[in-house]
Amino acid sequence: MNQVNFFNSIAKDWDNIIKVDETKINYLLSQIDIKEDDYILDVGTGTGVLIPFLAKLSPKGSIKAVDISCNMLDIARNKFDDINNIEFTLLNVETDNLDEKFNKIILYSMFPHLKDKTNTIKKLVQKNLLDCGKLIIAHSDSREYLNNM
Repeated sequence: MNQVNFFNSIAKDWDNIIKVDETKINYLLSQIDIKEDDYILDVGTGTGVLIPFLAKLSPKGSIKAVDISCNMLDIARNKFDDINNIEFTLLNVETDNLDEKFNKIILYSMFPHLKDKTNTIKKLVQKNLLDCGKLIIAHSDSREYLNNM
């Protein structure tokens, strides 16, 4: 089963499977100094774990939430249909082109799923990150847990 099919098949249960550590998320987001009017790219948004945090930090900005799974995006859209500054887009950052530039690019709990990690990050920085922008790669699980996978 490929990644798209896997994430589409598990989307309805995703929010019950994942752990959301608000303290950790708030700490991680504080490291990139999100401004109230930033344009933010949430790569691998899934069901939108970061959306409420990002919307609170950047109420005058906008968030582009992208994912490879249409089912994950549908759930995120339904959960956050009351937040106006979000655009949900079906997109594979590894293979699809994205023409916009962002103040912040966030890859949260999705980096291990990239097939070509180095070139994907290089492309995001060179083509999609504004000068003086910040990119963060973080995961909800520990380094030890991920290395054991």
